[in-house]
Amino acid sequence: MKPTLLPWLTALILTILTGCKGVPDFPTPDHPMYGDCENCEQMLFSPDMHVIPTGDGLVSVWNDYSGWMIRDIRPDWEMLFPSDSLILYRNAEGKYGFMYAPVAWYRIPAMYDLAWPFSEGIAAVMKDKRVHFIDTFGKPAAGGFSFPWNGHYVDLPIFTNGVCAAADENRLCGVIDRDGRWVVEPRYKDVHMLEEGILCESPGVSVLYGYDGGIINPCIVGDVTRLTFKGTPVNACKYEVNERFGLMDLEGRRLTDALFYDVLALTANLYGGRLTDGKSVVVLNGNGEVVRTRDSQ
Repeated sequence: MKPTLLPWLTALILTILTGCKGVPDFPTPDHPMYGDCENCEQMLFSPDMHVIPTGDGLVSVWNDYSGWMIRDIRPDWEMLFPSDSLILYRNAEGKYGFMYAPVAWYRIPAMYDLAWPFSEGIAAVMKDKRVHFIDTFGKPAAGGFSFPWNGHYVDLPIFTNGVCAAADENRLCGVIDRDGRWVVEPRYKDVHMLEEGILCESPGVSVLYGYDGGIINPCIVGDVTRLTFKGTPVNACKYEVNERFGLMDLEGRRLTDALFYDVLALTANLYGGRLTDGKSVVVLNGNGEVVRTRDSQ
């Protein structure tokens, strides 16, 4: 068989299998889904493939040589890392899968309840309320590591510089490497991958790690406000770390951890750390030492 006949034979077979009845109508600029289809086509990297509305807010991908490539999926594809060439898509039932952009053919079937884009050859997917990691063939990756879905991840389980945010069985967050080993131990509420490092946070805690797991900054402070008593500034400040406050002197030394709902001056030399119940107050001296506790009135 001559090689030039192969594309036509492939097209004939696919036409029979998919029940294709001819070239579909492409959307015109006045079509309500024209913009969605145009955006999707830009991710396919091929002038021979077109995204066609098929009704009920769904689209299909048509190839000029081989007919329908993938049918009735939602036009909300995501490909944040084009170098991986695997597009994250949802089918009509809302399940997630991945297709290979250059040919728009099924690569990993839509079987996941939630998924995130591929990055560095690995993607996070959710099934049965657990997050797993897969490679570009749909096989387990990251040493088979998985963790229970904690409900607040959006775009965190994405590998960056060889590491990825994850959680343990108690739903505390940390960072794993490509083998599923902890680089940053899971003891935080949230993890954010930044250009300058890994920001790990809990109420009153904000630590910046390097991508090797070393600590760059053990306490990232937000606002610092000088305290006043009866309108007169005193020799202390309150500082904020992730929605909690602590006591600081005028030289910038942290006298307490950021444990409190608020910090206020009780006198010119005594300070109050209001606990998170909003009522109890810890009385502190100028060194941040506890003098006594009392219930605020």
